[in-house]
Amino acid sequence: MSLVSQLALVVLCLASVLEEASTFDCGCSLVTRYLALISGEYSNAGDVGTVGPASTQDVLYMKFQQVDVPALEPSKSLYFEEKINSVLFRREIMAVSQTSQGYIRMLPYTFTLPAGSGNLNLSMFSDMPLSSLSTRPECETIYRPVEYNVFIGASPECSGHLEGKIATYTGIVSCNSISGASTLNNIFPEVFSRIPYALWKINSIPLLSYGACDEIVIDQICSC
Repeated sequence: MSLVSQLALVVLCLASVLEEASTFDCGCSLVTRYLALISGEYSNAGDVGTVGPASTQDVLYMKFQQVDVPALEPSKSLYFEEKINSVLFRREIMAVSQTSQGYIRMLPYTFTLPAGSGNLNLSMFSDMPLSSLSTRPECETIYRPVEYNVFIGASPECSGHLEGKIATYTGIVSCNSISGASTLNNIFPEVFSRIPYALWKINSIPLLSYGACDEIVIDQICSC
């Protein structure tokens, strides 16, 4: 799907925000479908080129990978990492669940690694107690399915505020890309002189479990 088509979806979704959430059925639960769609590594390096004072965008790298965090069950857990110009900016655990309205809800948790643990190993989360995780309910991310393989939503930037309120990114998750935008340049850590950001999937990462959904179906998610 082209960026023009994705941005058109933004307009359509905002116009229908009060409508009941759409539902789709292709053999997989909403949460499994979302996790399979977003899992992977993304970058816009091929579009931005050399970064300098006149750059209109930063080079971003994002990684989404399902991890086992029993402390956050029954929610599924997703490790999220972002680098800006090759410098680690944030890493969080997202507790992913489905709302009663048919939306995807992700609540970000920061985490404290055990003393002497050294470098991060994603297997560490399987033994991590809830006391090592912290979150703020107002920082939750909500995404809505607008097609079987397209989700649109908003993600708060909890490290920045505008007149006492948390500012948000608008984003689209589709088969091979993530796109996002914000016009509040002085709030966000990324440079937003040119929007939207388009990050292309450079590596897919399989899920830990596909539940009752067949992995073959997930591989065909973009043609469903």
